[in-house]
Amino acid sequence: MLDLNLIPSARHPATVNDSKTLCCLCCASAPITAQVHIDRMGFVPGEFISINASVENGSTSKLPGTSASIIQQVIFKATTKSRTLSNTVIEMNGLGMDGGKSLQWTNERLQIPAIPPSMLQYCNIIDIQYFLQFMVVTPGTSINLRTKIPLQIGSIPLQGLTPYSVALPSAPPMPGAFPTGETPAPQPPPSDFQPPPPSYMAAVGGEVDIKDDDDNEHMMGGTTFAPQYTYYDWSQSAFTYN
Repeated sequence: MLDLNLIPSARHPATVNDSKTLCCLCCASAPITAQVHIDRMGFVPGEFISINASVENGSTSKLPGTSASIIQQVIFKATTKSRTLSNTVIEMNGLGMDGGKSLQWTNERLQIPAIPPSMLQYCNIIDIQYFLQFMVVTPGTSINLRTKIPLQIGSIPLQGLTPYSVALPSAPPMPGAFPTGETPAPQPPPSDFQPPPPSYMAAVGGEVDIKDDDDNEHMMGGTTFAPQYTYYDWSQSAFTYN
């Protein structure tokens, strides 16, 4: 069990910026820039990540699309070597834009499915890390623009979070701090407000085959297994911006 209240960085907001240019022969375009902001880095399965992003297409080329996804990295450790496997847990797609245009993501919500917590406490040979990846798809064979924000996925949710009574302002143009407008004052939750009780849900990806090569038709029991992880059935308004 990973208690997010014991991880100070779980409450911290995060903003990342990145840019790239498109090259044709010896010429480079004006930069394509992306800025992404989330209000905190700690979540539990069932919660929604509220994503604000601003993309400026300084090139003359059309950008086919944008996307946000949760990336899981599993690191297997041995005495002298390690191996890392990456997996896209969930993804949502957004619009693209024409050359010279901009695009905003404003409070777009990505729900976290049933997944194991970060870090795997008390396990020295397996480490799990999560990232929120925002991607701007570029044309042709050029490498897509990607930004990553580290996430802490826990089993016990943060306490004392308050929902906002009004929407956050639209994502500001870059460059500049994010957000530049006034943030609406948080309203205290009702005195009887309680988070939903934890339940358990089958891991995203479903069942896996656990049958061994030497098993035969006389084996008792099922041959598939799906691990169950802590899941909180929040509505979209709970602990996220309205």
